[in-house]
Amino acid sequence: MLRTTLAGLRAHRLRLLLTGLAITLGVAFVSGTFVLTDMMGASVSRQLAGSADRFDVIVLPGESEEGAERTEDPAIPADVLAEVGAVPGVAAAAGEIVAQTPLLDADGRAIGFMPTYGVSLPADPELLRYPVVEGTVPTADDEVALDTGTAEDTGFAVGDRVEVLDADQERHGFTVTGLIDLGANAMAAIGGGVGFAPATAERMAGGGDFAEIHVLGAGGDPAELRDAVAAALGGGYEVVTGAERAAALVEASGGDNQVLAIGLLLFALVALFVAGLVIYNTFTILVAQRTRELALLRCVGAERAQVFGAVLLEAAVVGLLASAVGVAAGIGLGAGGYAALSAVQGDTPIAPVIGWHTVLVGLVAGTVVTVVAALLPARRATTIAPVAALRSQPETDEGRRAGAVRIGLAALFAAGGTALTWYGIVLGTGGTLEPGMLLVAAGGIVSFLGVLAIGPNLVAGLVRLLGWAPARLLGVPTRLAVANTRRNPRRAATTTVALTVGVTLITLFAVVTASLRASYDQALEDRYPVDVLAQPQMSAEGAIPREVAAGLRADPAVRSVVEVRSAEARLDGTEQRVAALDGAELADIATGAVAGDPAGLGPGTVAVAEDVAAAEGLSVGDTVALDGGGGTGELTVVAVLEPMDLPVPGVVLAGTDFDRYFGADHPAERLLVSSADREDSSAAEAAVSGALAELPAIQVQTVDVMRQEMTAALDQLLLVMAGLVGLAVVIALFGIANTLTLSVVERTRESAMLRALGLTRGQLRRMLLVEAVLISVIGALIGVVLGVVFGWAAVVTAFTSTMSGEVLTTVPAGQIGVFLAVAALAGVLASVLPARRAARDSVVAALAGE
Repeated sequence: MLRTTLAGLRAHRLRLLLTGLAITLGVAFVSGTFVLTDMMGASVSRQLAGSADRFDVIVLPGESEEGAERTEDPAIPADVLAEVGAVPGVAAAAGEIVAQTPLLDADGRAIGFMPTYGVSLPADPELLRYPVVEGTVPTADDEVALDTGTAEDTGFAVGDRVEVLDADQERHGFTVTGLIDLGANAMAAIGGGVGFAPATAERMAGGGDFAEIHVLGAGGDPAELRDAVAAALGGGYEVVTGAERAAALVEASGGDNQVLAIGLLLFALVALFVAGLVIYNTFTILVAQRTRELALLRCVGAERAQVFGAVLLEAAVVGLLASAVGVAAGIGLGAGGYAALSAVQGDTPIAPVIGWHTVLVGLVAGTVVTVVAALLPARRATTIAPVAALRSQPETDEGRRAGAVRIGLAALFAAGGTALTWYGIVLGTGGTLEPGMLLVAAGGIVSFLGVLAIGPNLVAGLVRLLGWAPARLLGVPTRLAVANTRRNPRRAATTTVALTVGVTLITLFAVVTASLRASYDQALEDRYPVDVLAQPQMSAEGAIPREVAAGLRADPAVRSVVEVRSAEARLDGTEQRVAALDGAELADIATGAVAGDPAGLGPGTVAVAEDVAAAEGLSVGDTVALDGGGGTGELTVVAVLEPMDLPVPGVVLAGTDFDRYFGADHPAERLLVSSADREDSSAAEAAVSGALAELPAIQVQTVDVMRQEMTAALDQLLLVMAGLVGLAVVIALFGIANTLTLSVVERTRESAMLRALGLTRGQLRRMLLVEAVLISVIGALIGVVLGVVFGWAAVVTAFTSTMSGEVLTTVPAGQIGVFLAVAALAGVLASVLPARRAARDSVVAALAGE
C-alpha cells in the first residue's frame, strides 16, 4: 500500500499541486506572521537595548511608596548629577531633560494631537542616547534636532527654520541641524520629539531637573559601579545597570508586538481553516473519483485499515510538502512585509529573523490541518465495497435529502447560536463588554456550524432560486451548469463554505466600520453642535482669555461663541469640576435632558450630568451646597443632563455664579464657535485662528475635518482588515478552481458526450463559468447575510456601552454590492483554467476512456 500510494502521488503531480496550494498559502500566512513579528521585536529590542546598554549605570526617579510606576514628569534634581559624577569609578555622566515643547507648523500652530516632547542631547557622542540619522546634534542655542517621525509628518528637513514653544508658551526660532531617532523615548514616540543642546533644553523646559542620568564607568564591573552610585545617593532613586534597563525596556515593549502577533495569527488561523475546508473538499472528490481504484485494491486483498491509512498517508505527504513550501514562502512574505514597514517608517533594515518556532509551527500546523481534513474522506474510502469496481460512473448525492439528524443538528446549532448571541448583546449593552463580545463570537461560531449542517439543502435551494431565470433565458449551457451544481449539492456546499468564511468576515468589518462612521457623525452633531472647536492639545494646559471670545462675537463670520470655563469645586462635600454656561448656551449645545430644562439655568441654579446626579443622589428641585474658590452658596438643580453629551464637565453653573465663585476674568479652556455661513465654515475658522494668533498652543479645528479624519481612519482600518481576510478569500477561490478542475476530470466522458451531441467548445466553457459563478455568488450571499447579522450584534454589544448617544447600525449596501460583484468576477477567473482544460480534451479519446 505504501508503494501504491507513493506511485499514485508521482503519477498525479497536477493533483498534488492543486491539493497542496491551499495549505501552502495558509502556512505562508502563519510563518510570515512569526517572521514579521520576530523581526519587529528584534528591531525594537535593538533600538531600546542599544539606547540603554551603551551606559554602565542609569539613575531613574524612585518609585512612590505604593510602588506605583513613575510619572512622566522628571523627578531627579539637577544637583544630583554632580553627586553622581563625584562617585569613584564614574568617567562621565549626563542628565536627560524631558519636557513638553510643542513644535509649530508652517501656519504657526502646534502640530499633532499630542504636544511634542523636547529632550536634551549631550554634545559628547559617548553620552548620546539616541542615534543620529542625518546631520549633527545641536550645539548652539538656536539649533534643534527633529525626531525622524516628526520630520516626516511635518515635512521639515535639515536646514529649515522652525518655531518651538517653551514652558511659558513663548515662541523660539531654531535651525534644524539633524534628524535623530527618538524611538526609545516612549513619550516622544507618541507625540513626536525635538532635541536641544543641554542648556537650551533647560531653558525651554523651565528648569533643569532630569528624567534620567546616564553614567559611563572608567572600567570594571557595572554592577559594582551601580552599587557605588546607589550608596552615594542614599536611596530615593532607582539605580540600575544599562543592561538591566535595556532588558526592562525590551520587556515593556513586548506587549505591542504580542498584540500584533495575536491579531495576525487569528487571521492566519482563519486562512488555515479555509485551507482545511478546501483540502477536505479536494480529498472528498478524489475519493469519489478513485472509487474503482480503491475497490480494486479491496478486491486484491487490501483491508479497510490499509485503505484508510493510504488516504491519510497521501494527505500527510501532501501536507508536509505544501507546508515546507509555505514556510519558505512565509519567510519571504514576513521579510518583505517588514521591509515595506521599514521603508515607510524610515527604520534601519535588519536581516530576517527565523526562529525555530517559525519552521516547526508551520510544518506541524499545515500537516495536521491536512491530515485532519482528510479524516472523513479517508473513512468514507473504507466504506467502498469491492463490487464498486464494476461500476462505470461515480455516485452523486443528487436527490438526497437532509435526514432528521442533520436537520435536528442545524436547528440545535441555530437555536444555540441565537441564544448565545442574544445573551452577549444583553451583557454588552449592560456594560459587561468582554464577556458579551466573547458570547457574540461564540454565537457566531455555533450558528456557522448550523449553516454547515444544513449547507447542502441551503445551497440546493439557492441554486434553484438563483438559477431559475438564467437557465430559461441564457440557453443550454446555463441549464446544464445549474443541473450540474444541483447534482452534487454537498460538494457545492463544501466549496462555498470556504468563500463564505472570508465574505462573512469582510462584511462584518464593513458593517462595523460603517456603523462606527454613522455613529461618530451623529456623536459629533450631538457633542459638538458647532462648526469650529478651539482647545489645547491633549495632556497640555492652555487658557483662552475672555477678550478672545468677546472679539469673535463681534466678527460677522461668527454666529455664536460658547466659552467653556471650568474650575475645581466641592459639591455637597464631593470634589467636582464645574463649568460656566448661560441657559441659552446650555440649551443650544445640550442635546437632551433626563429631567428638567437646560434653558432654565440661571443665577442660583445648577445643571448636573446624569452620572453625577446618580452618584450624589440628586434630582430636579434638590438643593446642593457649592464651595468654590471665592465663596460658598446653595444652588437648586434645574436639569439632569444626559451623560457624555457635552464637551463640558458634569456640573454647570450660570456665568454670573461662576464669576462670583471663581472670578470674572477666569479664562476659558475651549471655545465652541458656530459659523454665520452654515454651508461653509472656512471664514469662521479663519476668524478663530486670527483671534488666537498669539496663542499658538491652542489648536483650531473644524468639525468637518474631525469627521474626515475619523472617516479616513475607519476606511484605512477596513482596508487593512480586507487585506488580511483577503488571503482566506484567495484560498477559497483556489478551492473553487480546484473543485472545478477535479470535476472536469471526473466528467471527462460526460463532457465528451455533450461535445459529440453538438455542444461547442465555447458553450462548454460557458457551462463551467456559470457553475463557478453560481458557487461563488451563493457562498458570498450566505457570507453577506451572516456578516450583516453578526456585524449588527458586534456593533450593539461593543459600542453601546462605550459610546455616548445612539449607536447607529448601518449596512453599507454599496460595499456589499461590490463584494458580490468581486465574488462573481472571482468565479469567472476561477473557471478559466478548468474550462480551457475541458475544451482542449479530445472527444474521441475521452469517449474511448483514454
